[in-house]
Amino acid sequence: MSLKTIKCLTLASFFLFLCLGLFLSDDYGMSCDEPIQRNHGLVSAKYIASIISLDAFSKKFEKIPALENYVHKNYGVIFHLPVVFVEIGTGMAEPELWHFRHAYTFLWFFIAVIFFYLLVSRRYGREIALLACLFFILSPRIFAESFYNVKDLACLSAFTVAMYFCVRYLEKKSFGAALCLALSSAVASNIRITGILLPALVCLFFMFDYVRNRSFNKKEWGSIIFLLVLTPILTIALWPAAWANPIRFLWETMVLSSNYTRWDNTIIYLGEVTRGAALPWHYIPVWFAITTPLSYLLLFVMGLFVMMQNLSKTKGVLLKIEANKEDLFYLAIVVIPVALVILFRSTLYGGWRHLYFIYPAFLLIVINGLTWLMSKARSVIAKNPAWKNAAACLLFGALVIYSVYIAYWMVRNHPYQYVYFNFLAGNDIANTFDRDYWGVAARAGLEYVTKTDQRKQIKVSGSSIIHLENNMKLLQQSDGKRILLVPPVDAEYFIETYRNVRGSSTMETTGREMYSVVIDSFKIMSVFDLTGRRKNEGRIYP
Repeated sequence: MSLKTIKCLTLASFFLFLCLGLFLSDDYGMSCDEPIQRNHGLVSAKYIASIISLDAFSKKFEKIPALENYVHKNYGVIFHLPVVFVEIGTGMAEPELWHFRHAYTFLWFFIAVIFFYLLVSRRYGREIALLACLFFILSPRIFAESFYNVKDLACLSAFTVAMYFCVRYLEKKSFGAALCLALSSAVASNIRITGILLPALVCLFFMFDYVRNRSFNKKEWGSIIFLLVLTPILTIALWPAAWANPIRFLWETMVLSSNYTRWDNTIIYLGEVTRGAALPWHYIPVWFAITTPLSYLLLFVMGLFVMMQNLSKTKGVLLKIEANKEDLFYLAIVVIPVALVILFRSTLYGGWRHLYFIYPAFLLIVINGLTWLMSKARSVIAKNPAWKNAAACLLFGALVIYSVYIAYWMVRNHPYQYVYFNFLAGNDIANTFDRDYWGVAARAGLEYVTKTDQRKQIKVSGSSIIHLENNMKLLQQSDGKRILLVPPVDAEYFIETYRNVRGSSTMETTGREMYSVVIDSFKIMSVFDLTGRRKNEGRIYP
């Protein structure tokens, strides 16, 4: 394929992906975290407005609490501040502001895919880079959450950009590369403090290079010092809550992140109801294994095999080979966070989403396995011309078929790709794992009720009122005003989102199931009609 053709194909692919994402951004429900995360941004925006005397915004912040006494001030707000000021400046109202936020969240992911392309193409070429981006996009949970997961997917996006600048810095060791890395790392750290891993690893690999070469000049030493000084300065500058007492604030944030004690609820894991603070060590590995497409897992194993093979061949000179050093860098990004989570017994919930930021590095090892497999296929073809068609069909046919299957699954189950499980999860997911833990599908239930029942007031309850309250914000205002949230005993409709529910809902013995969302034979949301139930039967939901 000519250079001109591949460039045109690349531009066309990214343009289509951008259009597709913006077109689909209105389709997704709302997660539990979106309103509270927006509030974090509003609190910091109020603080900034007070410092620089933005009188035009003062009235719009009257009901917003002060940053000094805000209990959630440890959360970074760099992701939220731009959209908060746009929202307030334009007077955007619900539901449009939430649709705008979903599009904005996707744009961060879109930028991440661009930098992922650059990261892959510099080593493997443009064609492989496009294929790698396809793998990135055809990751069902990642794709779906790129519209509404304003913490973990935002962190993944910022982390991907920072990873690119890590590699650029280790190549050039220039002040310009250090500046880009410091800024991108500060943004990633602001979203999740785990972003500090990247400059730490860069410093470690910088020292590896020094031990190997022992010939760094003053410019290279100056660049690493510049990076070490600038990164914390930018991290603090991007975090309004840190301005008063930076050292104490950053320490408290790291302690809180390593052991998040503010959440002490339960989850369903391997068929047991378990506290998030008391999970077994294998929680993250199992969730990663059952929610990642199998072809990626297999190629990752191949990539690890290639790394071990290279290690055995190069022995003590492993780090003298740039490709080996780069692979170790990516492996460290995957392994270290998982090891720390297991070691410190961190509070976890909602699958492995807290570690989504390791996914781009995981995919880079996947691509390493893929290119090794392709080289082996070429070798077999060269030595055995008669096997040409069979080898090519076996390799690329399997990848294409599985990729087409994943794409088909994502289209068929749109917009519920976030509950993707592969066959390793077993056939009884409803009794074994959490399903729609954020209640995103509650939107579909509310829309069904408002379309089915045209009365001026509809009494609705659910297994999680917060799921309903959040997703009501996405309804047209005329429909949202008709819904009255009440206790289950007074409700006409009950929306079950199956949070902490194993198997079927207890409502099935009380109400008539009118509508449900079923993905791969398990339900993630059901609407029950309670208008025909017997009177005076007391509390109907535990």
